[in-house]
Amino acid sequence: MARSVKKTVKKTKKKDSHERKKYNQWDTGRLKSALKEFELKAKDGKPNLRMIARAWGIPKSTLQRRLKGSVVGTAHCSGRKPVLSESAEKELVSVIELLCSRGFPLGMKEIRDLAYQYSEKNGLNAFPSKHREAGYYWFTGFMHRHPELRIRKPEALSAARAMSMNKPVIDKWFTEYENLLTTLGIKHSPDHIWNCDETGLMDHFERRKAVGSAGQPCYQITANERGQTTTVLACFNAVGTFAPLLFVLKGSRLQSKWCVGAPVGSLVRVSPNGWITSSLFAEWAAKFVASLPSSDHRPNLLLLDGHASHVYNLEFLNLMKANNVHIYCFPPHCSHWLQPADKSLFKSVKHHWNEAGWNYTKRSGGGRLQRDEFFSLFLTAWPKAATVETAQNGFRSTGLFPVNRNAIPNTAFAPSQNTDRPAGLNEQSLDVTGAVPPVITAAVVDNSSDLGPAVTIHSDTVTSDVDSLIELSHSLPSSDSVTAAVTCAASPDTPDTSAGSSGDSASVVATTAPAAVTCAASPEKSVMLNPAVATEMPSCTNGTDNLAELCAGDAAAYVSFASLVNVPHRERKATARKRSVPPSYNLTSVMHMSFVEEKMVNKKKTNESGNATRKDKGKRLNEKKSVAETKDKSKKKDTGRPTSKKKQISETVAETKDKSKKKDTGRPTSKKKQISETVALKKAKLNKTEKCHGCGVREGSSEDVEMAQGWIACDMCNKWYHDMCAEESGVLDDDFFTCKTCIA
Repeated sequence: MARSVKKTVKKTKKKDSHERKKYNQWDTGRLKSALKEFELKAKDGKPNLRMIARAWGIPKSTLQRRLKGSVVGTAHCSGRKPVLSESAEKELVSVIELLCSRGFPLGMKEIRDLAYQYSEKNGLNAFPSKHREAGYYWFTGFMHRHPELRIRKPEALSAARAMSMNKPVIDKWFTEYENLLTTLGIKHSPDHIWNCDETGLMDHFERRKAVGSAGQPCYQITANERGQTTTVLACFNAVGTFAPLLFVLKGSRLQSKWCVGAPVGSLVRVSPNGWITSSLFAEWAAKFVASLPSSDHRPNLLLLDGHASHVYNLEFLNLMKANNVHIYCFPPHCSHWLQPADKSLFKSVKHHWNEAGWNYTKRSGGGRLQRDEFFSLFLTAWPKAATVETAQNGFRSTGLFPVNRNAIPNTAFAPSQNTDRPAGLNEQSLDVTGAVPPVITAAVVDNSSDLGPAVTIHSDTVTSDVDSLIELSHSLPSSDSVTAAVTCAASPDTPDTSAGSSGDSASVVATTAPAAVTCAASPEKSVMLNPAVATEMPSCTNGTDNLAELCAGDAAAYVSFASLVNVPHRERKATARKRSVPPSYNLTSVMHMSFVEEKMVNKKKTNESGNATRKDKGKRLNEKKSVAETKDKSKKKDTGRPTSKKKQISETVAETKDKSKKKDTGRPTSKKKQISETVALKKAKLNKTEKCHGCGVREGSSEDVEMAQGWIACDMCNKWYHDMCAEESGVLDDDFFTCKTCIA
């Protein structure tokens, strides 16, 4: 009997549908070598294509397509071609980088809208018209094809800083700084070049990023809503030596327990708002001078910003000048690039301070940092930040030592071009198209376009510089009837209108013919061209897909990305008002010292005249009150009827209560009573409309009552400020106050 044999069938595992085959794993360099080997063997005989592909690790079909010519080049080209051409995407990248450098970066939504407008204007129909924007997957592919672009969180930059960080101003400042170092003989002495600055440390600690559950809220417990600020003044030289520190706590009276654990040799003081004042800064200056080595008689140079407590502090300037310490000030609103403390030290200090504070919050379960625990936390963060490497890197990155003005990159000056006054074309040019620049035969301005003023430059070889276009559009006269004649570089019938142009200067040539493009591919056809995009159009000889279609067919005029984007520009209007600016960056010079002394004399005079005007105003107010009271009395006519008994009793009770309250005990009023009285006074002023010109808080509002701050008026313009705002917004002394606008 035959035995039946059971066949066992191996079950093969089905491949997961999500597991896709990976393509383009070969190297482009090996493909080039395989093509060269095939060419060499083809001369001797018939080469074996399969063996060559296997030897170099290249797919046979990939090598075969390159040899047949169906695919040009050795780069990876699998998948569909991008919707926009390579030159168009390069132009878009240039526009994105330009706006980012100017301080107006584009977001994902704006880039998608811009790509859709470009496609619609040029008739590409690349994106659906339902949402009127490019798709999300196009944007991700665009970012993948251009790794030089990244999605980043922009840093806030004020318009004043953007306008002040100007290359001519910085070059002039560096020239004076280098001359001063040479005059003092300390150009090669880093231990005699110092920098001091203040920063604020808050007792409110937060983490910027944390890991939590997806789809669930992630909370972080903090001790308080805002926190209090403690001012820390640090000073160090280019070698890495640190001077004594100054700490300014918020308070009216310094307690001894607050100073426990303070660094050796440091100063601990208090102020009503925790900010530094002119007197505190002069006190620290005496400590700084005492810490300098007495054996070295060479001069020292102290670099600082233009705060009012520095520039107009006559006591501080006289002390420094008497001890052979020269003061040199940074240009206004430029400390974020020129000050070593801002560039290196304080970034590290605040990073380690926040780390230490967050650990304290976790240990205490959300407890608030007490005043007597401030220095125990500070000493854990300060040694990690105040290192020799940090100090030296700060001076090196700002170009202060060794002196190197090229340490400031050109990107730092780009935001200032938004407010530059027109002084000719820019020195640098940016090629927006990324293609061969066209030859342009006229320069005109066209304001008729909906896209804003447009400019066509007349030159033999012109690059597509958006900066030059913007500046030239503000300097040339506007015309609605003037157009331009534009001819491609390959066209043999180019009209010669370059007479009158010399060098790199641009000349304006008005023609009556409309703007047209004549292409070498079809010389019998001319395409009407908007003058706004004439300079941005790539040449017909560069093989651009869009332009080849434009030259061959009856398509509309080519529209570039640069013509769809408006580069922001704000005019700086010249004012006739004379501003009293300090005459020199050298604050210990004779010119500046006499300037400050003259300022102080003028302030005393204005203070005296201001007191007189206040008295006159007080008299006028009293007169107005008396007139109003007489009017009220006249309105209350005597009816002749006796007052009721209940009314008489209530009036007598009220009078006795007022008399009992106003008993003079001879004792000084307590602090709590004084605060309550000031709060009551502020509540009584709720009907007034005066507001602080420093913080904008209105007098008598709930915020004003919570601040519990006094009010003071400028002696010159009579604008009102809080006491804490007056110290930051001008020059405040015990006898007078003048705001920044009146000083300038």
